[in-house]
Amino acid sequence: YTIYHIICYARFCKKLAANTVPCTNKQLINTYKQTAAEYNLRRIPDLKIQPHSKTAPFIIGFIHPRLILPKECYAQEDLYFILKHELTHYAQKDLWYKLFLTIANAIHWFNPLVWLMHSIADSDVEMACDEKVLKGMSYDRRKSYSEVILSCISACAPHSVLSTSYIGRVRQLKDRFANILTCPQKKTASFSLLGAALLIFFNSSLIHFTQAANLP
Repeated sequence: YTIYHIICYARFCKKLAANTVPCTNKQLINTYKQTAAEYNLRRIPDLKIQPHSKTAPFIIGFIHPRLILPKECYAQEDLYFILKHELTHYAQKDLWYKLFLTIANAIHWFNPLVWLMHSIADSDVEMACDEKVLKGMSYDRRKSYSEVILSCISACAPHSVLSTSYIGRVRQLKDRFANILTCPQKKTASFSLLGAALLIFFNSSLIHFTQAANLP
């Protein structure tokens, strides 16, 4: 499991390096900087364009983060939603959270409950991001936001699990859109706590099992 994801991540980054170029659109760069200013970030990801690939916008990279856009031309509102969504992921350190989930999944690769936790947590990360982006916005803007997400996903190619791009199952996407349009007060941290409890339980079980096996 670990070797597979390391190889996939390395190949994906190599492909990105060959197929992305720095953004030169001054208007897009200015919009990006203005949107980033809302978060008071000391450092923002490099803005890159991947013009020859069907992809949704995403952030990748732990040491040198990059925000990847598939093109330079967007409607102003669409661009604002896309940049705000990705920068929310970055500000919340969701890449590191996804790395933690992948490591937990690697350690407990034999446990179907941890696989389920990983899937649910991925969905919760997106819902939490959506809620933060849309806080205080009207229903019409929420609807516009959901249309932007749908258009991005419909043109999306596979990504690394260690990026902010999210392509879920149909049921997960339906739940996400319902969450956007109805804005329930979800406690998205609940599954994170569940995941932590599961890891503690199974680590303790493994320790007790090892100690018992060493007894005469």
